[in-house]
Amino acid sequence: MEPGQPVTIVSVVGGDGAQYIEGEIVAGVRDEDGTWDLDGRFTVRTDNGELIRVNGWCCHIEVVS
Repeated sequence: MEPGQPVTIVSVVGGDGAQYIEGEIVAGVRDEDGTWDLDGRFTVRTDNGELIRVNGWCCHIEVVS
């Protein structure tokens, strides 16, 4: 995560609805306004410390905070 950027917590549901994760985005591409590009690839760190690579274009993503 880049210093000075706000923490972004997301919930992600896989395209088939069978997979669900929630956690902090820690890597990926940011849009011009500094927010994460949720349509691309990004990495989420879950509460148990697991890092999961997400392909945003094939999931339902909701920003929790």
